[in-house]
Amino acid sequence: MLELASRLACVLVLTGCSGNDSPPAGGSGGSGPGGSSAGGAAGCQAAQAPFGADPAAGQSFPDLQVTRCDGTRLHLDELRCQHQLTLISIGAGWCQPCIAETPDLEAAKKELEADEIGVIQILFEDAQGQPATTLFCENWVNTFGLTLPVLIDPPGNTLDYFDQAVTPLNLIVDRRGKVLWSITGVIPKDLVGTARGLLPK
Repeated sequence: MLELASRLACVLVLTGCSGNDSPPAGGSGGSGPGGSSAGGAAGCQAAQAPFGADPAAGQSFPDLQVTRCDGTRLHLDELRCQHQLTLISIGAGWCQPCIAETPDLEAAKKELEADEIGVIQILFEDAQGQPATTLFCENWVNTFGLTLPVLIDPPGNTLDYFDQAVTPLNLIVDRRGKVLWSITGVIPKDLVGTARGLLPK
């Protein structure tokens, strides 16, 4: 499945970098970030503008619509609101660093569960650079033996929030969708400690 010979680098040519004060047109598949289902869990609400991936700018990551491997559509707040914090990792099937960090994401998920910190992975393209499909999603989960939620973003809406032309993008958000930490590239070895250090006191 993971045919990477033709795409070893994870460099993308992107436009529409983070720092937007409003989500890009169609950014949540027909439902704007303010129109998602947040609010069902205590202390949780829909992400609010300004949207982006920069914690220093006080940005929130929008509740974009994504798709599960079984084809079910949902908004990010439906997962985010289940945890105190959520690590969101966005990448692609052709991206070697994305592949390399996937087992580490699974290990982090298992280690952070007791701390009410969730870990999810979003893939926007498959191994050939085509929009990710549910079949690709299923194969990815089976290949790595994942228990963390894997989602696909075939429209590539998540790409609008990359501030550099490199994948993966990893960020930690709180129950309000506020970005507390972000990094472009693979997760650091001290990720678990970093995530725990961001928990509300």
